[in-house]
Amino acid sequence: MGVLSALPIVSAGNICCCLWVISGGLVAAYVFQQNQTAPISASDGALVGLLAGIFGALIHTAASIPIDLVIGPMQRAMMQRLLDMAGTMPSDMRDMFDRFGNRK
Repeated sequence: MGVLSALPIVSAGNICCCLWVISGGLVAAYVFQQNQTAPISASDGALVGLLAGIFGALIHTAASIPIDLVIGPMQRAMMQRLLDMAGTMPSDMRDMFDRFGNRK
């Protein structure tokens, strides 16, 4: 699920109460339960969810770095075009877009 959190459009699913993070923990607990004959305890589920979160964060970081390197220049160009087209934009909004566009 860490890869889904790193993808530009699909990561919008995290707006819904961290959808990919929670579903990653649920999937991990489900897979762990499949290997057990008795129901897993709450502490086992929490531990499996924690480990899934740690691995998801590592995968997200590893996947988002190359994606940001590729997508970043396109985002800056899009913001610059938006600034060029916005004639009557308030100055505080223009400053916010300038700060975003000048990040490196």
